[in-house]
Amino acid sequence: MRALDRIPEAIDFHTTAARILRDLDQPWNLAQTLAHLAAAHADNDQPEPAHQHRTEALTLLDDFTDPRAAALRQRLQELTAG
Repeated sequence: MRALDRIPEAIDFHTTAARILRDLDQPWNLAQTLAHLAAAHADNDQPEPAHQHRTEALTLLDDFTDPRAAALRQRLQELTAG
């Protein structure tokens, strides 16, 4: 939805997905969803919620050591520090 410039809808979608994934205790999927939610907030010129979601995603990624998690962690760290 972000690619279609439907940022408010993307924020709503990812917020709902994050709520469901929290209830289902799905930390990997939740971390990915929070990364997308952070990107949507950043695209909507909302840096504070973007930072909060990236920080939460990074915390969730602490338990994952696979290459995909490492790549996501690195990307989020760069965006958080930047």
